[in-house]
Amino acid sequence: MDMQVIKSKSTLELQVHEEELRAQLFALRIQKAIGKLDTPHKINELRKDIARIKTEISNRALNGEVIKPLNFQKMELPEEKKAKKTQNKKTDKKETKETSKKDVKKASTKASTKTNKVKPTATKTTKSKSSSKEDNNNDK
Repeated sequence: MDMQVIKSKSTLELQVHEEELRAQLFALRIQKAIGKLDTPHKINELRKDIARIKTEISNRALNGEVIKPLNFQKMELPEEKKAKKTQNKKTDKKETKETSKKDVKKASTKASTKTNKVKPTATKTTKSKSSSKEDNNNDK
């Protein structure tokens, strides 16, 4: 990525782009560890692009621009984002069916538990006086 392209973007866009590049770099490092990395030169390119973006952001901060950190809760790989979108559509339909089934089950179990409440009774085991005296004699 050229510095001209980086300079033309807003700070927020740069921060978001940096996070995306970090996710890609993470995925490439995992592939490298597994041994399935086809393009090892991509790791160096991504590292350099991240450094260029960081340099531009720090230059803007030195020039007086207020830069707010992004609040990402979890870094997601690009493949996960695509899978998540398609999965959300499928799970929304399933959730509506499952919640109605759960509501029926909960209602039936609540009714059955109210009628069958049994209080457990506690039993104590105590030693007789004679056995405790024998224990004391054995200890001496």
